[in-house]
Amino acid sequence: MRPLEIEEKENEFYISLVNKQNKTYTLTGTENIWKDVNVYSIKPKHSSYYYAEVTTKKSICMHFTIGYILSDVNALTKVDNHVSVSYVVDRGGRIYELFNDKYWSYHLGQGTIGGNSNMSKQSIGIEISNYGPLKNVKGNMIDAYGGTYCSEDDFAFYEEIPFRENLYFASMTERQINSTAALLNHLSKKHGIALNFKMDEKVFASDAEARAYSGIFTHANVRKDKSDWPMSDSYKVLIERIQDL
Repeated sequence: MRPLEIEEKENEFYISLVNKQNKTYTLTGTENIWKDVNVYSIKPKHSSYYYAEVTTKKSICMHFTIGYILSDVNALTKVDNHVSVSYVVDRGGRIYELFNDKYWSYHLGQGTIGGNSNMSKQSIGIEISNYGPLKNVKGNMIDAYGGTYCSEDDFAFYEEIPFRENLYFASMTERQINSTAALLNHLSKKHGIALNFKMDEKVFASDAEARAYSGIFTHANVRKDKSDWPMSDSYKVLIERIQDL
């Protein structure tokens, strides 16, 4: 799906709160966290995608969804499937809270350094609504589902950065970067998490190192088979943008 189509779908979801599977979400609250950046708390008719168990947070993990907002929120709120994150940020910069960040859900997976349970409980997951890895096929950038995302001349929509068998990645939008920076700053103050980024793409050296880490890391830092996020221009700008808040 192309970026302009995604923008239309995002706007439709924001207005209707109905995804493409006709699952309806309820807006339960709105919080302004910085200038025009708002967090929209939404919920489907069930809560079986997270555990209402209060856990102490010491880190934040950055993911990308490999999709767009309608499919993203559906995948992250499946009935009796405790795989989710507290926050999803769409391309337009809207932040959706799927469950209170004092609770937890699995968001790292089997093989996680530090352990899926331990690391999922002590970290807050943020998903950037983003198509992730792309492939250049005859001048078109193709997403993971075989659709055309943009042309190779649309440099504003993707970045060339070799990382874990991938060469191209969809970039964050300016609004996503601003909103995500505001969210990270907000969560840092709320939970006392240091705005300390793991500034490389290497995995933690041990379970102990991963569990002891306080700050912001990426899914790729705990899983060798994941590519979210590479140290792309978008990600570097995000890190720099926090300093301006």
